[in-house]
Amino acid sequence: MTLGQSIITCFRKYFVFSGRATRSEFWWFMLFRNVLISVPLSLISVIASDTWNVVTVIPCLSAGARRLHDMDRSGWWQALPLASLPVFALSMWLLGEQALVLGPELVTSLHGIVLVAGGVVLGLTLALLIYWWATPGTQSSNRFGDDPMGASAPNIFD
Repeated sequence: MTLGQSIITCFRKYFVFSGRATRSEFWWFMLFRNVLISVPLSLISVIASDTWNVVTVIPCLSAGARRLHDMDRSGWWQALPLASLPVFALSMWLLGEQALVLGPELVTSLHGIVLVAGGVVLGLTLALLIYWWATPGTQSSNRFGDDPMGASAPNIFD
């Protein structure tokens, strides 16, 4: 799949979270959205860049879900980075009312530890998703549909 085909496919499947997506469909669309459009827009206008990111978050999530489906994984795995939110919430709580109870020195050191832990959790979950998105899909039908590459298509990434 080419860059143009990927863009057309992902926008046509704006709200389609079912089925499967090839690696090229997913990665070309991510390149288009995040590098070719979002970066130049952010240099021109933060509002334009933010608007673009809000408008394209749904096709990104749907393409990501279809990509995970290609490996016979649930699209809900994309929510994995949200596991770091409770850690960051704890950090903010420590900065709030607990500063009076625990003392500023202890809160400052605990806050730093919790922030680092949250960053580690977020980084590991994102790394796992990137690894899965880059992994070849199943080469036959799975519970999410037929192989989008077809049985006879060569896998150039092996």
